[in-house]
Amino acid sequence: MNRLTKIVIGLLVVGLIVSILYAKHEHWRAEKAEVQASTNQNVVSQAATIINHYIDTSKRNHIVISAGQNVLPQNWYKNGTAISGGLVDTVSAALNIAKKQLQEVTQIASVTQAKQLKAERTIDSLKRLTYYYKDKYLQLAYRPAIAGSDTSDHGQFDYKYNDELNVVQYWKRGWILGAKRSYIDIYSSDPRTTINGVKRLVVKQNEPTFGLRVQAVSNYSLSRKTLNIGPGLQFDFKRFSVIGTYYYDTDANSWRPSIGARYDLVRF
Repeated sequence: MNRLTKIVIGLLVVGLIVSILYAKHEHWRAEKAEVQASTNQNVVSQAATIINHYIDTSKRNHIVISAGQNVLPQNWYKNGTAISGGLVDTVSAALNIAKKQLQEVTQIASVTQAKQLKAERTIDSLKRLTYYYKDKYLQLAYRPAIAGSDTSDHGQFDYKYNDELNVVQYWKRGWILGAKRSYIDIYSSDPRTTINGVKRLVVKQNEPTFGLRVQAVSNYSLSRKTLNIGPGLQFDFKRFSVIGTYYYDTDANSWRPSIGARYDLVRF
């Protein structure tokens, strides 16, 4: 290994160490800023704002909300963040979990109604009369009280309801180069069901501020028509990356170190 190679590798190691220390410092600053901002914020509403309400070609009722609504910081439970309503307390008690374990909760309010359903009648082997209605989703039956029974007996209802509540999250752009925006569409498979409202809270899951990648690297020079291959090391901090490679130059038949940096100007 010649002197130049040692210098380049040494600079790469120093650069990585400095970048890691800087990333840790910035990560600490970001956490501190998040705690301060969340401490000063207003009470968080659990009700999601409906931004669209439409009926599709199958006459099913849809509502659309933004997936970015009601997002809590990761440490919301210990910085005094207040939440309107008792949704968090209700689900925490029901599941026997601590508030810090909560990642996302969604409560959907709906109503299913129908009028003038046509009744059918049948008599079983015991001569009991039953009025019933049945379709793809609903099975409803009523058996009148038997003659001569207790005056408090007015008959019995049986019912069974099968439904499918669909929650679809997707993204769209406002224009071809616009940023992606995430939406949630909620609807029932039963056209008689209307979604009246949604309560939703999401705890932000912070992505790692920095990362380290060990890579196998190859590149082809169009001007020299040569292939270079070898190991690489990449350190990422947010949009900034430091890249070190030690590749074999097939044209010169020798190993060559390199170090570089990148910054993402635009992400799609």
